Order: sequence, then structure tokens, then C-alpha cells
Amino acid sequence: NESVHKTVPGAATVKSHSTQSTVSLMQAVGIVVCICAECCSASGAVLQQKFLQVAKPGLPVSIKLWYQHLFGAAVIILTTFFEPGNVERIMQHGVFGGWDRQVFLTMLCLWLYALAASSVTAYLSALTGAMSAVMVVIAISLFEVFYRGKALNAPQIFLIAALVMNSVAYVQLKERRHSDPKR
Repeated sequence: NESVHKTVPGAATVKSHSTQSTVSLMQAVGIVVCICAECCSASGAVLQQKFLQVAKPGLPVSIKLWYQHLFGAAVIILTTFFEPGNVERIMQHGVFGGWDRQVFLTMLCLWLYALAASSVTAYLSALTGAMSAVMVVIAISLFEVFYRGKALNAPQIFLIAALVMNSVAYVQLKERRHSDPKR
């Protein structure tokens, strides 16, 4: 009985070290996935800018945006059928089964965000769209403070301030470049 007690602490130590390694690995994988997602997003924004501003110059931007939404809807519909449980749920409860006011408002906000971001990319640039996306960080932070009652720590406040200063500097430099075409 005493030997069992001696091996249990050692086993717990090995297990906690293994758990730490697993957590570290999961964090590394999460960081890599986030970086890949950001690279895909950036590449998509650059390609979107080229499509909206350069391809088929006589075609109105609204039609080009419609093409993008049509393609996005087609991808969503096709990927729905990859999991049989999705098809069964849709057949039993309909496409909007389980939707409530929060889901509808979330969908509406995300669609309006996609429309606004595409419009900024179409009429200005992909970089301007990325810089304006900084406001998402600020909005989420304010939501956390005012809605959930969480306090921001000093590094978070510093990073938010740095994002705002970066955005302001970008806008001012962009304005200077437009006002002086020699630059």
C-alpha cells in the first residue's frame, strides 16, 4: 500500500509535465493556424482588390460584389452536405431551424461587415480595409469592459493605443500621398 503512494506522486508529476507539453503544443498549433488564416485573409484581400478594381473595368462594382456573395453562398451550401447530420437537421427543422434573435443579428452584422469591407477594398484599397479592421479590436475590448464588466490590463490598453496610433498615422500618410502625387 505504501509503495502505491510513492509511485502516485511521480506519476502525477509526469502527467502534469505531459499536460504542460500538450498545452504548449496546442498553443503553438493555434498560433500557426491563426498566422495561416491571416495570410489567407491578406492574400484574399489583395486578390479581391485586383478583381474589384482592375478586372472587367466596365462591370459595376455592385455586380462584382454580387458575384462574390453568390460564390460564398454556393460554398456554404456545398460544404453543408459534407456532414450527413447537417442535411438531416435541415430536412427536419428547415434552413433556419434553431435561429433566434441573437443568431439573426450576428448573421446580419457579419454580412454588413463583409459588405463594408468589400466596398472599402473596391473603392480604396486592401490595406485601407485591413487598417479599418483594427476597429474590431477596439469594439471587442469595449464590449468586454462595458457588457461583461471585465477590466483591461496595461498591455491590452497599450496595444489598443498602438493600433489606434498606427491607423491614424496610416490615414495621415495616405492623405499626404494623395495630396502630393510626386510621393
